[in-house]
Amino acid sequence: MNRAWLVGATIVASTGFLVSGASFAVPGAASADSQPAPPLHAIGAITVGGSAPAPLGAALRSAATDGLTAGGAALVPPDTVARLLAAVPELASCDTADCHKRLANSVGATRLVTIAVDAKGELYTLAISLVDVQGRALRRRTDECIACAVPELQERVTTAVRDAVTATVDDTVAIVVDAKPAAASLVIDGSDRGATPWNGELVAGPHDATATDAGGASIRQQIFVEARPDQHITLEIPGASDRRRWGNLTYAAGGAGAVALLGGVFLLSMDGDGTCDVAGTCPRQYETTAGGLMSITVGLAALGTAGWMYWSDHRQERSLTVAATPGGAAATFRATF
Repeated sequence: MNRAWLVGATIVASTGFLVSGASFAVPGAASADSQPAPPLHAIGAITVGGSAPAPLGAALRSAATDGLTAGGAALVPPDTVARLLAAVPELASCDTADCHKRLANSVGATRLVTIAVDAKGELYTLAISLVDVQGRALRRRTDECIACAVPELQERVTTAVRDAVTATVDDTVAIVVDAKPAAASLVIDGSDRGATPWNGELVAGPHDATATDAGGASIRQQIFVEARPDQHITLEIPGASDRRRWGNLTYAAGGAGAVALLGGVFLLSMDGDGTCDVAGTCPRQYETTAGGLMSITVGLAALGTAGWMYWSDHRQERSLTVAATPGGAAATFRATF
């Protein structure tokens, strides 16, 4: 009896261990299956400008394919892309977000490599971009070459493409984030960035941004930072510019100040004049100096107050933005009256 119970317990324990071991292995298998597929790359638009020879495009397309292969990127079969470009030739050189999106969706790519070549005399400038399925640049590589032959240009393109696809993160981009009205507090990805306009750096891609004005009105939206120069994004806070603290009181103070100022000038002009009758007798003279000076003082104070009210109401509609440029810095002042 006891021996039978012991055997049965051993069988149950062994079975439970095996089942438990099997159930432990299953999540690992599911986790492996849930890994995202690697991005699928294709060569997108190749634009050739300036004095560069137009047939250069085919050589650069081949060089870009070599760069993707060298970088270990997953590729859309080049024949698939070639058939699409034969059917829709404009996609081979159309460098707009809409064209990138059409090409990527047509061949099933999730990343495109675009190449722009511009030649001024013997100076060749290259710009290689890695864009997403919406045509937005995530990585960008630039290069210059003087009096380059086609093989050297191909080698530079291959190197730049390989570098772009093997990078572990997308580019960090200098950017200006502004708000309308300008003096708003800014939060990006949960971090307080201070007041707008904000100059800083963000990784190319989507970011969550919230701008809040002094009155508490705010807007929250996703912004997309592209890997290209001169990034300037403005968040418009709904209805914020319509609210005025002083409103029409500003104009009332200004009007009263103008009347008082003119009245004071008039009183000063009368000072010393006599109250003469028809016979020419002037028994009294006007003494309006004190009244005139007081009226002018009140008028200037009222006009100054009106000016301060106006500035207070509209100060959020003015902003000074300083951004770095290749030659130094550029300042932009914006105002609304």
